[in-house]
Amino acid sequence: MSQLAAPGAHRAACLLALIALGPSRLAGAATADPAPLPQLDAPAISSASSELVDRARFAPLGLAWNGVVGPGLDRQAFTLDVTPRAVIRAFCGATGTPRDSSDSPVIARVAVGGPLEFAHGRHVRREHRLSNHVSTQLGVRVLRRGADVLAAALETDNYGTGYGLDRYGAMLMGQHEGRCSIIVNAEGRILERLPGTRRLAEARFGAEASWRLVAGGRRVRALDLGVAAGGLLRNRGRESVGQAGARLELELPDRVRLSAAARSATEPELSGLRRTRFVFGIGRAFGG
Repeated sequence: MSQLAAPGAHRAACLLALIALGPSRLAGAATADPAPLPQLDAPAISSASSELVDRARFAPLGLAWNGVVGPGLDRQAFTLDVTPRAVIRAFCGATGTPRDSSDSPVIARVAVGGPLEFAHGRHVRREHRLSNHVSTQLGVRVLRRGADVLAAALETDNYGTGYGLDRYGAMLMGQHEGRCSIIVNAEGRILERLPGTRRLAEARFGAEASWRLVAGGRRVRALDLGVAAGGLLRNRGRESVGQAGARLELELPDRVRLSAAARSATEPELSGLRRTRFVFGIGRAFGG
């Protein structure tokens, strides 16, 4: 288990904490919703995601861009988060404010783009196309009781022919909201079968502790710091992977989001990824 605290992610977590401590002292006694901000970024299954674990709260409508630092093409992804509530309000001309505009019970999330698992031969000429990599997630809130939320999701991570193995997953997401919010994920995945081989599968487990460092300001609506750890257990003699990560997420007026994250692993999660990667993002939430 000591491998889960990968050195690169540990240093990144310390750096993000030091950056965040200054503004948090200026927050004073600000009181606001201590729950982590609803997720806007690509689902954690995407190689372009800043998230090591997926959150159980869903924004009614959101758009986000993520960029992965490093050489090569396909280092960015665009994500759309949409809920039935947002669709109804858009097409039926609903007016007024939703009863709970910061959280929705169902979400569909689509991310287009992101680093490829591999590219070789004749496929290299088209590796810059965003459509070579598409990640989708359909999530539903199963239970909400006080500060506790339980959600489930089905997700896919699909690559164009010649760029990687498709992955399909079913996941449970739990979230306890408070001064220190805890988010946990448990997921089973199967991978596209290769000709002449048995089915590949993996199990993913992860947990994140999240703190609201700044809340309720005029210029800064919220500043969250999250530190996470997890792992991938794989079959067919493949190496298991320990993971660690840290993210800093800033929400400005008009629900504009800025984020910076570091993710590190004991082994590359995909053959085309480095063990440590840094991801930046910008997005906006709508509907509240």
